Amino acid sequence: MRNLILVFCCLISLVGSEVFPCTIVSGKAEDGAVWAGNNEDYYFDFNTHLNVLPPEGELLGAVSFTYGSPGSFVEGGVNERGLFFDFNWIPTIAPSDFADWGERREFPGGEDKLVVHILRTCSSVYDAIAVIKKYEMDLADAQIHLADRHGNLAIINASGIRVSDTNHQVSTNFNVLTRGPSSGGRTCWRYPIAEATLAKQEVGLRSIRDALDATQQPRFYGTIYSNVINLTTGDVYNYYAGDFEHVFHFKIADLLKEGKKSYLFRSLFPGAPIVRIWETYEAKGADDAVALFRELRDTLPRERRAETLRHMFSSCLLRLNRFRDAKVFFDEWLIVS
Repeated sequence: MRNLILVFCCLISLVGSEVFPCTIVSGKAEDGAVWAGNNEDYYFDFNTHLNVLPPEGELLGAVSFTYGSPGSFVEGGVNERGLFFDFNWIPTIAPSDFADWGERREFPGGEDKLVVHILRTCSSVYDAIAVIKKYEMDLADAQIHLADRHGNLAIINASGIRVSDTNHQVSTNFNVLTRGPSSGGRTCWRYPIAEATLAKQEVGLRSIRDALDATQQPRFYGTIYSNVINLTTGDVYNYYAGDFEHVFHFKIADLLKEGKKSYLFRSLFPGAPIVRIWETYEAKGADDAVALFRELRDTLPRERRAETLRHMFSSCLLRLNRFRDAKVFFDEWLIVS
């Protein structure tokens, strides 16, 4: 009964927590290279995908990221021309505060297809802005963070469009267009950390990785995966489950040559303890997965131990509705915590 009460308390805290937290950063380095990065934060999901969309006729090659299945809504992506985008959740903007972009129409196939269309046809931030002005995109409770290899940076939501006039931009879970960057610390704890990191360090792989590491989710939500992308060279650095010690690095041009393909994110990190534990769970069940966790526990950084079990628990409870298995991981979580 004690465990059930604790599970209930966890769920109550979840309801009161911020929805769809994500940290997104982009900027231009002194050497002219343009970088972007993001933490994808949500209930932990072992079935996120990296999708390769090779060039087809006039369609640009691109890499997209999805939950659940390769054909799900595109949460973010980057194309071969160096256009990057990702979404943040923000508090709902009242219709009275919507910007007047004139009459827009629905894109054939809806918003899911529109997002893919932007990736496949737009070469710059300004191309993407033109498309978003033309077609309906629900940005009442979300904002889209854009960057391109030319150094153009922008944030768009229902209240307007802001093209940055600085060398970097940060977006988290408040409306930067109406609240202003100065309110970030009062609105979201992650914003001032990421902003300070990019302001103090040279924009690049290290500073963006440090900003994402410092703002990953430590509570019920988890940082599922993180991307750091050099939009100038096409180098992509992927990280999984908040582990910034292990990286999967590829060049967009090289991946596009392999043709249309989708990769489970976890398959890119076969040696990661959390991946080994999850795959043991899928093959043999919760008890064997906990046994493997105990074998690996002392090799894990202290902060990763409880986090690993938290992700296993939340995936079983919220994704799979396997309550007995969730309890097995939760009981071990209590011991480790």
